[in-house]
Amino acid sequence: MNNGTDKNLVFDPKDIKVAVVGEYGTKDISVYTSDEYTKKMRRSQAWDRFVAQVADGIASGGYNVATSQAIATRTIQHGQLKTETDGYLKKNTLYPNETLAGFLNIGYAGGKTFLMRMTVDGKVFDFKWALKG
Repeated sequence: MNNGTDKNLVFDPKDIKVAVVGEYGTKDISVYTSDEYTKKMRRSQAWDRFVAQVADGIASGGYNVATSQAIATRTIQHGQLKTETDGYLKKNTLYPNETLAGFLNIGYAGGKTFLMRMTVDGKVFDFKWALKG
C-alpha cells in the first residue's frame, strides 16, 4: 500500500474484511490480528513439539535421548515465528509517499471468488480474485 496523498493516513488491519463466494452464497472469513496469529502459531508449534517428543520417546525405548533435538526444534520454531510476525501487518500511520507492505492470515474457506474490502481513512477499496477450484 502506498500513501500517494499529502496527509498522514492510519492503516488498521481490523478494517479489512474478507469473504469467499461459493456455490451456496457468500461466507465471511476471519482476518487474524497479529496477536491472534502469534497465539495460533505458538499453539500449533507446541503440539508439533509434543508429538515429536512422544514419537522420539517411543523410538528410543522410553529413554530421553531427544532432549537436544527438542531444544533445537524449539529454537528453530521461535526463529520462524519471529520472522513471520515481524512481517505481519499491524496498525500503522502512513506518512505521505510512504509504502507499507506485509501479510495477513485469514481463515480458510473454499469458493469460486475471493473478496477483500479494505478501508483506509474512510475510503473503501474493494478487491476481487477468481479462485482455482
